[in-house]
Amino acid sequence: MPSPADSSPTRAIRKTSRAARRSIASSKRRCGRQAQTTHESRTDISTHTPQAPGSADTRPALPKTESLGRTMVRPKWIAALLLALVVAAGFAWLGQWQLERAVESGHVVEHSTEHVLPLNSVGRVNSAPTTDGEGQLVHTRGTFAPQDYGMLADRLNNGAAGYWVIARFTPSDPDVKGRTAQLAVARGWAPTEERAEAAIARLKAQTPQAVTLVGRLLPSEAPAAPAAGPDPFLMKEMSVASLVNRWHGIGDSDIYSSYLVEHGAVPAGLQPIYSPPPVEQTTVNWLNIFYAAEWALFAGFAIFLWYRVVKDAWEKQREDAEAEYEAALAAWSGAAPAEGAAPADDIAPARDAAERVAPGADASVPSAAEAEAEAEPSAPSNSSHEPN
Repeated sequence: MPSPADSSPTRAIRKTSRAARRSIASSKRRCGRQAQTTHESRTDISTHTPQAPGSADTRPALPKTESLGRTMVRPKWIAALLLALVVAAGFAWLGQWQLERAVESGHVVEHSTEHVLPLNSVGRVNSAPTTDGEGQLVHTRGTFAPQDYGMLADRLNNGAAGYWVIARFTPSDPDVKGRTAQLAVARGWAPTEERAEAAIARLKAQTPQAVTLVGRLLPSEAPAAPAAGPDPFLMKEMSVASLVNRWHGIGDSDIYSSYLVEHGAVPAGLQPIYSPPPVEQTTVNWLNIFYAAEWALFAGFAIFLWYRVVKDAWEKQREDAEAEYEAALAAWSGAAPAEGAAPADDIAPARDAAERVAPGADASVPSAAEAEAEAEPSAPSNSSHEPN
């Protein structure tokens, strides 16, 4: 008869115990492998996770371009500047040559004003003021009208202010039209009004007689409105148009458009009026001056052209650098994650999942006690088959 140890219930319990121990050992091995895998997964995530956009380690660096001044001192632009200076110097020399030609081609306008001519050869009657015959010495013979002596105030004579004594002169010879003409004459200068009035009184007292008059012919001055003062009729300008309205008994006589400054012996009590010959004028060739100005502009433009070319090259260099930077930035911002690494957007979820797995690994794998507890109920189920 077999022993109780070899009975069927005993063998069943032993088999169940061995199966439970094998299950526990297998569970422990699985827990160890899963914990190691979880640790490696966490290490891999932390090691290969790419930096977020904007990180200083991977973001493309801002483009570095040199300044305009540094670009200008590059050897090729220095050589270009020397060439521009040579061209500008050539243009400047051409401009100077044109100026010299303008002066050399000009001529001095010479007037034989000191050669005394007849009054009618240069004098104009009943015409607007003109510079024809200006400063010319002329001679004529005629008489002064004693009733038409007058005085002009604020007249300079060698820099000193004083008064002119003026008169109406009627030439004996008819004018170019064959008619009698009237001529305004400045006879002398007085430093004070009293001396001018005294001279006028003496001249009016003289008996009119024919005299030969020599003087310098000058253009009439523009009339002016009388200034406010004690004498509103006091004149300051030698205006023939104004004097005509003051002369007496001229009828329909012609009027010389210029006036005469008397030379030679002057009336008693007066000083000669200083009337130098006109200054000689030098004409210039304005076309040559225009060309000289053009060459000067060309010289300046040569320097400006060099500056413009250098600045364009510098701006193109900056634009190219900015374009490369923008392309690199776009490529960096839209690049895919490295192989084997989680996408940047999935980094946080993966890390959270790893953290949930690692600390709770034992919770998902049954422990040895739980395995034994799970295995224990199976023994009674098997022992229920024991015979009573």
